[in-house]
Amino acid sequence: MRRHIVVAALVTACLSTVGYQHLLSQAGDASLTGVVSSEAEGSMEGVLVSAKAVGSTVRVTVVTDRQGRYVFPRERLAPGRYQLSIRATGYDLKDSGLAEVTANKATARNLQLQKAADVGAQLMNAEWISSWPGTAEEKQYASGCVACHSLETAMRTRHDARQWLAVLSRMSLHPNGSSLLMPFDSPFSPKYAQHLGSYASQAAPAAASAVDDEGVPSVVSPRQAAQAAYLASINLGSDRTATTWKYSLKALPRPTGDETRVIMTEYDLPRRSTQPHDVTVDAEGIVWFEDFGDNFVGRLNPKTGEVKEWPIPATRPFPPFHAGSLDIALDRDGNPWLPMMRQASVAKFDKKTERVTTYSLPPEYQQLGATAIMVAPTAAGDVWVARLMQGGGAQTTGEAASVHLLDPKTGQWKNYPVASGVYGLEALPNGNAMVFSLQGNVLVEVDARTGTNTVYTPPTERAGPRRGEIDDSGRAWFAEYRAGKIGMFDPKTKAFREWAIPQYGPSDPYAAAVDTNGEAWTAGMYTDYLFRLNPATGKVTKYLMPTVNVNVRRVDVDASRRPAVWIGANHHAKIIKIEPLD
Repeated sequence: MRRHIVVAALVTACLSTVGYQHLLSQAGDASLTGVVSSEAEGSMEGVLVSAKAVGSTVRVTVVTDRQGRYVFPRERLAPGRYQLSIRATGYDLKDSGLAEVTANKATARNLQLQKAADVGAQLMNAEWISSWPGTAEEKQYASGCVACHSLETAMRTRHDARQWLAVLSRMSLHPNGSSLLMPFDSPFSPKYAQHLGSYASQAAPAAASAVDDEGVPSVVSPRQAAQAAYLASINLGSDRTATTWKYSLKALPRPTGDETRVIMTEYDLPRRSTQPHDVTVDAEGIVWFEDFGDNFVGRLNPKTGEVKEWPIPATRPFPPFHAGSLDIALDRDGNPWLPMMRQASVAKFDKKTERVTTYSLPPEYQQLGATAIMVAPTAAGDVWVARLMQGGGAQTTGEAASVHLLDPKTGQWKNYPVASGVYGLEALPNGNAMVFSLQGNVLVEVDARTGTNTVYTPPTERAGPRRGEIDDSGRAWFAEYRAGKIGMFDPKTKAFREWAIPQYGPSDPYAAAVDTNGEAWTAGMYTDYLFRLNPATGKVTKYLMPTVNVNVRRVDVDASRRPAVWIGANHHAKIIKIEPLD
């Protein structure tokens, strides 16, 4: 079970008890305030205004109200010089955006906006998709791109269809965790063919990936040809003088009403290549994160903005087994655990000693494509680990997916097959594992004593349960990735409930979390929205993030009276805190 904790000690974590409207009416409560306007619209609602002290790694964002007014609460901006920026698709700031904040008086700084010089740089992935001509099937061709980079990257290319075939062939060798800043190849890549040693029999045949001198595959399927042709039709094209696309760029509406009542804080991480796939908060209000593309565990102190990282030693140092993890969970003592993906191991970080201990899966589960993808500590002190097989080679031994229960005191493992496949993993209050199967479209409870799989199927066909958590009542909350819903399953009554989330892309949301007020939260890779669901009413409120193409995976909620939501900006080396002002 994920541990959600009251974070009362954070100086920057919570607003005073006054409400948002009171903040707007009390100039004495503000450090920086003003009105945002443009010639085209006059005063503008829903503009994100961000302030970052010169030389700082922390950026604070508020949103303009119906009158176009923004207010930064005094406790959020210390005296100093700030660089202001905005997010309002189609607009840029008209001036340099510098402001001086003083100690005893609110700084008044009105902002004038002008037509944007480059709207393409302002579009989120979902807006690119809605702008493209073509069918839903054609648009799906580019859906996989967002795992590693934004769709803007692809749209700014000038590749023709043949060149796209070479690009797609090359990209197919980059597994999850690879990025533009740190690309790496799958263990099954031909580049490792002569160095696989005992793993050679599990590798894909070299002929299957043969390419010509230009990198174009010798065998191209009809789908690959169609994909390349479509991408060539929607990028900038071969005309080197073209600076705009052949179609209109469509922006989603700016925030309005409740969507503007939020404050967001972004913390820059020291390594620009860091991919904070998952973040979680401990009992002291410290934020822990992992790196999707490298072997590090990190700690953020939100009071000071200080970040510290520790390397995780490789358990399979052979080159194909690249580093990275895609989950982080706290055990009953508040120590972070991480799955080491292609290392086929898990790591525990001891907060007191600052030491890392690794545990490798049993030898029979150490195949070339074996990947440890999720961890879930139990209340008893054991740790569930999810493993699946990735890549495509010759048939390997062992199950395609399995979960394993580790006793950290003895280092002993218990192994359980899961026929449906595994993606998300959580520990139930009774010590059993709850598996969310994206591939199998089911939830599976794995009995820790017998290994029995009990399968539960959501009401929506092809819902695609991806990741979630267990609340204090033992209910499983999860994202229905393919259906665009949040689901809830009660193991006691065996009943499901589902709530639709607005859809702006081919598939989303990615994960779900629930706060102490019973509201559920989710986000994903296509939009830059954090969605807030009131299950009692079905009302969904969305909050637009300050960073374009933020690429959210895990969502974590602390249990303070005014819940704060934490996410990692997976492609921007940032951690973001979101606080609704109601």
